Amino acid sequence: MSAFRTLGVIGAGQMGAGIAQVAAACGLNTLLKDSTYDAALAGLARIQKQLQRAVEKGRMSEDTRIETLNRIHVCTDLEEFKAVDIAIEAVPEDEALKKQVLKQLEQVLRRRAIIASNTSSISITRLGSAAQFPSRVVGMHFMQPVPLMQL
Repeated sequence: MSAFRTLGVIGAGQMGAGIAQVAAACGLNTLLKDSTYDAALAGLARIQKQLQRAVEKGRMSEDTRIETLNRIHVCTDLEEFKAVDIAIEAVPEDEALKKQVLKQLEQVLRRRAIIASNTSSISITRLGSAAQFPSRVVGMHFMQPVPLMQL
């Protein structure tokens, strides 16, 4: 697989929005989805606020803020994830919910796409066992606040 170009995040809460922000700031086209469109829009609003604060503090130029925001697309349909290279689930820490999301992603994503879980306490092996192809499920844990922590 060549370099990642598109990343999708399911879960637009504080963690998911932070992951989407960092991905977009790194140059990746980023999809952001939540259980409702309003929840996804709220995640985008958090990102906008964080980026504006970075501009005001002189840590980011206005042009970079605009470019970063232009890379983020709020979506309502999981089918839009068909083109992503890596999908990260950042839903609440509920094993059944995470397994459900992983199964849904596996049905939509290309076979070579990576499915990542941002879990802090659930075994990746257990989560991956819900997938038809567990080898494509990885753990990818971010620390809060995502945009301010070193990767």
